This record gives sequence, structure tokens and C-alpha cells, in this order.
Amino acid sequence: MRRLIQYILLVTATFVFSQKEIDSNVVSQIRFLKSKKVSKLFNSRAKTLVYGKDIQRVIVRCVINPNNKDFDINAFSLVDRKNKVRYRLSDVSAYYTIGGPKIKRYWREQPFDKKGKPVESFYATYDDTVIDSFTQDDFENFYLSESTFSFTSGQKVATYFGLVKAKKKFTTDLYFVLNKKFLKIKEYELYHGTKKITNVSF
Repeated sequence: MRRLIQYILLVTATFVFSQKEIDSNVVSQIRFLKSKKVSKLFNSRAKTLVYGKDIQRVIVRCVINPNNKDFDINAFSLVDRKNKVRYRLSDVSAYYTIGGPKIKRYWREQPFDKKGKPVESFYATYDDTVIDSFTQDDFENFYLSESTFSFTSGQKVATYFGLVKAKKKFTTDLYFVLNKKFLKIKEYELYHGTKKITNVSF
């Protein structure tokens, strides 16, 4: 059961509304490197497998300069303006040349098994004191697509990421799971909160 919870992602879409102030200088902290399609099953830095014939996993690679501050990796999203779809991170990794900063993953709600017992997993934890920083500000008319884990209780629980505590530049691979029928779009937009970072294509 724990192995299943750790590795299998099913993609669903919901609407989420929240509030958060975004650092106006965040754009200067992020440098885009590249974007590409990647395997749903085999990625050396991804912690999950993704199943579904109508989806495509992609990565956007960036260099982050945290300027001696905690960095909010959870605020990234990929925007498809033509189809009015906004994608949340499905997975993320951060690394230096050797090693890398830790990224903690949290359940948005407490998952339970079919007997009603709380599910424990080293992959993610439930902690309602850690706020989900993701914001839908300026995107109220967009369909929000996010990855969820399915549990024997019938729950489909999404996850989010905590602040990255890093004192120096690091590289991050941002994983998104896109609808295949929308991949003909020439340009998506990478956002951090309400700040556009760059156009990307796959």
C-alpha cells in the first residue's frame, strides 16, 4: 500500500482559491534554462510515476537564486491561456552540483485507508500548520489541473510543497502533467504566483 501511495499519480482538475502576497523581486531570482517532454515512468529525479494515455509529463528547468531567503517553490504554475487551463506542480526536485536542498511535500487533507485509519507515508505528511501557498489570484476564470493520489477510502488527495531552505543558487526541475490534446500549443507561460517568468514550449 505504501509503495502504491508513493509512486502512482492520477491527474484530476479542481478549482482552488486562496490568498498570498508574492515577493515583487521574485522574477529576478529565477533564470529559465530549458523545457522538454519527459517519460511518465522513468525520470532519475522525479519521485513519482504517472499513468494515463491522455497525459504528457514535462519539465521546466530553472536556476533559483534564493538571496539567503526561504524560496517558495510551491508557487510555480504552468499556464495555457488559449484553453484557460492552469497546471500545478506534480513533482519537483532541487539540486546543486553535489547534493541539494530538501523539499518537503504535504497532503492537502489527511488521507485515510478503507478502515478509516490515517495513512502514513514517508513520501508526504499531513500538517495543517503548514499553509498551502498556491494562489489563484488573477486566474479566477482558469480551470486548475492538479495531480492527486487515490486512496482505498475513496479520497483523491492533492499535495503541495513547503519552503525551500537554501543559502545558495540551486537548479530545480519543475514537473507538470499536461493534457496531450493541448500540446500543439506553441507557447505555455511559466508563472511564480502572479508573476510571469517566461514563455515555454515543448
